[in-house]
Amino acid sequence: MGLGILALSGTVAGLTVTPKFPPRSLIIIGPPVAATVLSLVLSDFTSRGLPLVMSLLPALLLYCLIAGFFRRQDVILLFWIWTGLVLSMAIWLLSVAALHPNQTPTQWIQQARLTAFKVPNDIALLPILMPVSLACFFLANKLRGKVFALSALGLGLLAAVIYQSRLATLAVMAGIGTTLGLHAWIRHRDPHLQSLCLPARRLVLSGFVVTLTLIIVADALTGFHWLSKLTHPWTTRLPLWLAALCMFSDSPAGGHGPGSFLLLYRTCLQSWQAAHLLAVDPRITPWAHNLFLEILAEQGLLGFIAWIIPLGLSLKKSVESVVKTNRYGQGIVAAGIFTSLAIFCLIGFFELSLWRQWVAPLFFSLLAVCLKWVGSPPEQ
Repeated sequence: MGLGILALSGTVAGLTVTPKFPPRSLIIIGPPVAATVLSLVLSDFTSRGLPLVMSLLPALLLYCLIAGFFRRQDVILLFWIWTGLVLSMAIWLLSVAALHPNQTPTQWIQQARLTAFKVPNDIALLPILMPVSLACFFLANKLRGKVFALSALGLGLLAAVIYQSRLATLAVMAGIGTTLGLHAWIRHRDPHLQSLCLPARRLVLSGFVVTLTLIIVADALTGFHWLSKLTHPWTTRLPLWLAALCMFSDSPAGGHGPGSFLLLYRTCLQSWQAAHLLAVDPRITPWAHNLFLEILAEQGLLGFIAWIIPLGLSLKKSVESVVKTNRYGQGIVAAGIFTSLAIFCLIGFFELSLWRQWVAPLFFSLLAVCLKWVGSPPEQ
């Protein structure tokens, strides 16, 4: 249904407005698509990989719609829509937890019936978008807009803590801290706002104290389960990372094909002589819990370079936009884009997979938003 709505919207837009793609649009989207198709063609597991590759179509369509038809004001509107998404999902997830207080976060995710959420760490979607929400808070001129954005930030953080996701909570702290720091620096550089600017250290410190207080209070309500999980080791991911590296060493050029990690990782672990020294999770794990190692394993070095190129270009362009502009509004939007991309990379190192339903659409949307914001005339 979602793909049908997107296709219909794209058709209507294409018939009424001529798309204006920014420069380097093909460089951004071409290499990862070509590398993914090539790895599928060369794979021994085409029947598994084909549905996964087809699932990238909505992500590519979103990219084309944003890059081809959006203007700068549309990017800001999309920021507000993402803020509403964070707020609505946080409210729903917290409501499910409140209605089933005796269940675990895994059971809450099942009760929530969100098809894109399979495990509690899928809440990582929220901290990726929360820097955008913080940018909306700074851009809002009216109180209701600031309350709306602040509610999304607060409830999103509460959801991460209540669902005991260490990664999501730490990512929220990193995202909010980075965005606050960039905001203070951008505001200091704007000559019209320097007299109204709080010192950068005070602003960042205030945000950190409020965030940390909210985390402690929320965790106290649930018996400090989140804080207790901080003492648990992260080494359970190490066998998966070693399996991905083993798969990469077997086929370094083109990888084993999309979705092959699930089929091969146990075989790779068994072939490793020191595997008995590691605590291997007995449950079946469909992804490597590291986006970059998973791409290396499934698409090889060619695929890894193809996916890193657009990500690196987007990060570079967003940083340049933050550094070069001396206009407060333009800088805040660029800071939100950069921080969201950076948090995506951070979470990708510990959790993400291209084949989780929300990852590819969000990734390509962020790339398109960055490309459109940087490539559009500032007067828009």
